[in-house]
Amino acid sequence: MTFKGFLSDDDVKKYYAQSQLFVLPSISSLQEGFGIVLLEALSSKTPVVSTDIVGVAKDVTKTNSGIIVKPKNTSSLADAITDILLDQDQQKQMGENGRQLVEEKYEWKNISQRIHDLYEELL
Repeated sequence: MTFKGFLSDDDVKKYYAQSQLFVLPSISSLQEGFGIVLLEALSSKTPVVSTDIVGVAKDVTKTNSGIIVKPKNTSSLADAITDILLDQDQQKQMGENGRQLVEEKYEWKNISQRIHDLYEELL
């Protein structure tokens, strides 16, 4: 593991795309609310491991695009990381699932269309 310090947006995208796994072991909702970095990783087809504190945790579980564990449960965190890293087929499938999740639910184009449809329905 190497800590890179500040990265440009292009470098961040490059590192997400080169990664086998992205881990966000949040322990407090004050530190991590929604978890946009998980969406960034998923958009690069990188599977994720995080905790159920993160706002997108249910979507990650529902779409099988990563593994969600309880906060501060280091053994579950380690097991989740190991499980994904040891199974390349699972890595690939989770990455594909994650990209599909981001495209379908979190791309601004789709979000704006859902908001538009809601306004039309309410009017």
